[in-house]
Amino acid sequence: MPSLIASLCLIQGLFLIAVSAQLTTQLTATCNANTNCTIVNCQIVCTCNQGFIQNAQNQCVPDNLCISQPCKNGGTCNRSTIDPVKYRASLLSLTKDQLVEEAICINLLITTQCQNQSKSMNDCYDWLHIGKAKKSGIYEITPPGTKPFKVFCDMETDGGGWTVFQRRINANISFYDKLWKDYKIGFNNGLENNLWLGNDNIHVLTTKDANVELRIDLWGDRVQGSSHPNGYWWEKRTDFFIDDEAQFYTLHLSSSFTGNATALPGYGINTMGSQFSTIDAEHSVNPCWSSKQIGGWWLGTCSHVALNGNYMGFLADSSMHGFYWDTGSFVINPIQSRMMLRSIL
Repeated sequence: MPSLIASLCLIQGLFLIAVSAQLTTQLTATCNANTNCTIVNCQIVCTCNQGFIQNAQNQCVPDNLCISQPCKNGGTCNRSTIDPVKYRASLLSLTKDQLVEEAICINLLITTQCQNQSKSMNDCYDWLHIGKAKKSGIYEITPPGTKPFKVFCDMETDGGGWTVFQRRINANISFYDKLWKDYKIGFNNGLENNLWLGNDNIHVLTTKDANVELRIDLWGDRVQGSSHPNGYWWEKRTDFFIDDEAQFYTLHLSSSFTGNATALPGYGINTMGSQFSTIDAEHSVNPCWSSKQIGGWWLGTCSHVALNGNYMGFLADSSMHGFYWDTGSFVINPIQSRMMLRSIL
C-alpha cells in the first residue's frame, strides 16, 4: 500500500510539474509589455504595471497619454472616451496637415484627445513660440484673412522667429527689372535663395500686429579694392509696416534704429513714407529708376538704399547704382543682403 501511495503522489507531482510548465509557457506568450502576469488557481491573470491602464484591446497603455504624447502647436490634451469607429469617420473632414497632427497627438486605441492642436501659425514668431520650432527653414504660415503660404523662417539670428521677405545671395535671378505685378505676388528661385516674398504678403504680415520690427543684414562689398570686402552690417527698426496696394505699399518705419549699417541720420533706408515703385509703375518724387537701375523699391527723391537693384558683379568703384546701400560715410555694394520682420508682442 505505501508503495501505491508513493506512486500516486509521484504521478500527481509529475502532472503538476507538466501543468506548471505549460502555464509558464502560456504566461510568457500572453504577457505584453507593461504587464505583470501571475498564475492564480491554474489561470493566467494579467494586471497592468503602475502608471498603466488596460484598454478595450486588453493592452496596457500609459495611464496619462497627455504626458507621454503631448500635443504640438500649443494644443490642449484632454482625456475622453472616444468611440474609435466614430472618431475615424470624423477624420474624413480634416485636412492633410490636421491628419498628421492628429496622428501625432492621438492614439486611436487610447482614450485621449488633443483640442486646438491644428492652430494655424500666423508667422515665424508663432512657429518659434507656439510650434516650438528650433531650426531655420521653410515653414507654412496662415496670417489672418489669407490662404496658407510658405516662408523661410530664421530661428537663430537675434533670438529667432524672423520671417524672411527679401534675400539676395547672387545674380542668378533678376530683381531690378521685375514688374509691379511681380513685386505684388513675390518671386524667388527657392525660398532659401534669392527671394521677394510679395508686397501683398508683406502688407499682411506687417499690419496684423500692433508693432513689427524690421531687421536688415548686409554681407561683403563687391567693390574691388574695398577696405571692407568681408564686412558685415546690420540694422534694426521698429514700427515697420507697409500700406496696401491702393496706397502703393507706402513704407512706414521708425526713425530710430540700432546697428551699424547707417552712420548718419537721413541715410540708410528711407523712413519718410515713400511709395513703392517699379520699372512700370513709378511713384517717386524724382524718378531715377532708369538711370540707376534701382529696381522695385520705396523711392522718395530717389533713395540712399536699393537692395533690389541690378546685381552687377564686382565693381571698379563704389556706386549708388544698382544694388547698393549708402551708410552716410561710404557706399556699400553688398555681396548678399537679407530683410526680415518679426512681431513685437
